[in-house]
Amino acid sequence: MPTVVIPWRDDGHRFTVCGYVCAALRALLPGAPLVLADSGHEIFNRSASRNLGVRAAGQSDVVVVCDADTLPDRAGLASALAGAAQGGLHHPFSVVNYLTEAATERVLQGCAPDPAGIEFSIPGAHGGCMVMRADQWLEAGGMDETYEGWGYEDNAWHTSVAAQIGPPTHHHGVAWHLWHPRDRKSTRLNSSHITI
Repeated sequence: MPTVVIPWRDDGHRFTVCGYVCAALRALLPGAPLVLADSGHEIFNRSASRNLGVRAAGQSDVVVVCDADTLPDRAGLASALAGAAQGGLHHPFSVVNYLTEAATERVLQGCAPDPAGIEFSIPGAHGGCMVMRADQWLEAGGMDETYEGWGYEDNAWHTSVAAQIGPPTHHHGVAWHLWHPRDRKSTRLNSSHITI
């Protein structure tokens, strides 16, 4: 049974979206433990929160590390889970579709995601949802915790895993990114944590 890990801190805007994603993942993976992880850093640290959640999952479990605003489809997730059991980093999608605010509202009201409500798409995205054995995540050193805020740590992790374990795999499927107000804090690399 996989463990679902969601890096999460309520900023006052994303609570409804996070609740929807948690319920949808519970429906996709009945009985799977769900860990909402916050590392407690002053500036939210998604990398550290993900690492904390993976450690909480235990070293023998496959983990589904999913952002609180991203929902993979059933087929892509099932394929990624099967692949991750054999090893490596797996993305349960070949494309991430970003929904508009209006399309997201309809999803939150119980409608299926509407392709007409796609604002833009990113094929082969590195973030949003990742599936991997927890022991391999930790053996690879976890995500780089010098990144603060949101963004870019996914690309660094993708490159690190490719070098240490092998190329990550994208499975045929779609992930839906649900609209929410953007965090005003910009992503930055905290150089005080870097030693040369």
